Amino acid sequence: MNDSEFISDYFDRVQTIVNQMRVNGEKLDDQRIVKKIMRSLSARFDYTVAATKEGKDILALTVERLMSSLCSHEQRMNQKTNSTIWSKPCRVKHLLEVVVANKVAEVVVMAEIEQDTTTSTI
Repeated sequence: MNDSEFISDYFDRVQTIVNQMRVNGEKLDDQRIVKKIMRSLSARFDYTVAATKEGKDILALTVERLMSSLCSHEQRMNQKTNSTIWSKPCRVKHLLEVVVANKVAEVVVMAEIEQDTTTSTI
């Protein structure tokens, strides 16, 4: 993650990569994605990552909940600094787009698997 990048933009990039990997047959669970996201965040989220690791069960944490937590942190930082650099808010719409994109990727993978099984039995 770049220091000047917004959380919502970063999650867009990560979700695009995850969807491409799932379409190509990679099995990715939320815990693996959450761990990779937490490792790759910029230094301005160090305290949030530490608090999340200490206070929440990482195995039960979903990508959507992590994004929500980081968006809240980003908004608090924006309010405190009152800077135009960090004025872009996290979008709830983005969260819905992520959920829809995940479901579309799952449907595509399932359709490919079904097609492969029907072709191999013929």
